[in-house]
Amino acid sequence: MMPEFMPQGPALIVVNTMRVLVVADAHFGAETFLARHGLHIQSNSDERLNRLLKCIDESKCDLLVLLGDVKHSIPVTTWQEINEMPRIFSKIREKVPFKVLPGNHDVGIERFLEADELLDKEGAVIDGVGYIHGHTYPSGDLLGRLIVCGHAHPVVCLYDEVGCSLRSQPAYLLCSLDADEFISKYRKNEQYGGFFGMESSGSYSDEGEGGAAALKAGKGGGSKRDAGKAEKTDKTGKSAGRKARGRAALSESCACDADTAGDAVQNNGETNDNESNDAEPDVNFAEKTANTHVLFVPAFFELAGGIDVRELKLSRLGPLSRCINTSDAEVFLSDGTYINTLGNLIDEGEEKKIPVRNGRKERKKRKEHNGSSGHSGRRSKRSGDRLRNRPDIEGSRRGED
Repeated sequence: MMPEFMPQGPALIVVNTMRVLVVADAHFGAETFLARHGLHIQSNSDERLNRLLKCIDESKCDLLVLLGDVKHSIPVTTWQEINEMPRIFSKIREKVPFKVLPGNHDVGIERFLEADELLDKEGAVIDGVGYIHGHTYPSGDLLGRLIVCGHAHPVVCLYDEVGCSLRSQPAYLLCSLDADEFISKYRKNEQYGGFFGMESSGSYSDEGEGGAAALKAGKGGGSKRDAGKAEKTDKTGKSAGRKARGRAALSESCACDADTAGDAVQNNGETNDNESNDAEPDVNFAEKTANTHVLFVPAFFELAGGIDVRELKLSRLGPLSRCINTSDAEVFLSDGTYINTLGNLIDEGEEKKIPVRNGRKERKKRKEHNGSSGHSGRRSKRSGDRLRNRPDIEGSRRGED
């Protein structure tokens, strides 16, 4: 498998037997959310769509994979999304077939899609590579191979010698999984309590049906857990040399993944029916986890911001990010330029005393602060109410009367 980078996206082209264009976290309709929080800007959906269509044309892809969070508003669908999403998907359909791996912001997106365009939220295998948004644990099909993942919005902050930060850049993070931590958390998740030794059916091939569609049709031999959820799927340079090094590192890792997964999957991404289920399930699961690599993809949405790769594991933003193996993780810019290993970036940050946020500790501090102050963190009264209750304001009003 050979990756190609499109920094104008940012987007990724995964080349195997097909050319698959991967776009993560487009967040169409986010302007309504921003307006509700006091930032009023015009909808930028047309510009974002044109950028996406240009990526499709330049990539000459056979398939577009939208890696979740295609829309923004939750838990309801806004009027902006109702007006814009049908036109957006219609324009994409005119260019190329596409699949959607639903993310946590894609509640209700099925109303805009055809049945075979929506895959399962636990991921799908396309042309030998696993794809998932990243807010859920992956299905068993994805383990033992490369998983391309969105959701985290990774960026890299580069610092000068005195610790001043340059502008954050969209970044890719390639890593293996911390097998012990992943298996431990996988077991604790009640939703996956019966996974071990069971087959999953999140595969997709260019001839056939997406994981969700196959489940709805009763095909694929999936587990009862997957079948029960099928109907309620909610839906990112310094020199040419460094870029080449980045591509080579990614290609080598992906080639290893393809070799380890070759016995379990056919070239078109379909599950091999001849695979034996007699092996000890725990051993098989541990081997697959150890051979799994994850590529975190930057957000396509230009205002998405992101999480510094140094903070990604501590942010605990999704099951996969919690299990990043920092010992072999590598960081690349959106054009494929190799930056450094994640471990070295973390060590450099500690030397320069660059603060690293811990999502869990920050949430705990906020809860403690809100509890001690006797309020939930939100203003209990509007500003106007507080002004009306001030004695000096009331006095001035009485004086005026």
